[in-house]
Amino acid sequence: MRKALLAWDLVGIPVIFLSGGLLHFVFAWSGNRTWVGVIAPVNESVWEHFKMAFWPGLSFALAEYASLRGPRPGFWAGKAAGLAAMPAIIGIIFYACTAMTGRHFLWVDILLFLAAVAAGQLAGWRVAVRSGAGRRAEAAGILVLAVLGALFVLFTFHPPEWPIFRDAATGSYGIRVG
Repeated sequence: MRKALLAWDLVGIPVIFLSGGLLHFVFAWSGNRTWVGVIAPVNESVWEHFKMAFWPGLSFALAEYASLRGPRPGFWAGKAAGLAAMPAIIGIIFYACTAMTGRHFLWVDILLFLAAVAAGQLAGWRVAVRSGAGRRAEAAGILVLAVLGALFVLFTFHPPEWPIFRDAATGSYGIRVG
């Protein structure tokens, strides 16, 4: 199981990276349809860019889970760790680089996204194979993923007016319905 899980998680790196990159444009391509904003970034805020890792990563995890045979102890605990690590890495390094340079560079943002996806996938694999997670850890992993998903939806439509939610280009926050 260990090797099969690693193979899947390594394949997930380019799949999540490329699908996340495409997801960046889906809201605009949809004509700014509100329902698309549930999964696609709706503006240029740091928070909205976290969706580019989370939703493709969760989709890949579901396909991975369905394809793996036999017992999968630690799977959801690992996925929760990895999918929580991705936005944490993106946020910490983005703000650190921006603080040091006073601005951001698109090529750095792209490399940062790739690095965060790779680190998240490998961290998730490590947690899954090392944890020997029981039912509680697996349930906690599923709960973490559900809470993260709910927060992405909630804060798309009702973001706090904090810098992480602010669109750097327009100064707006999320999308308003109605």
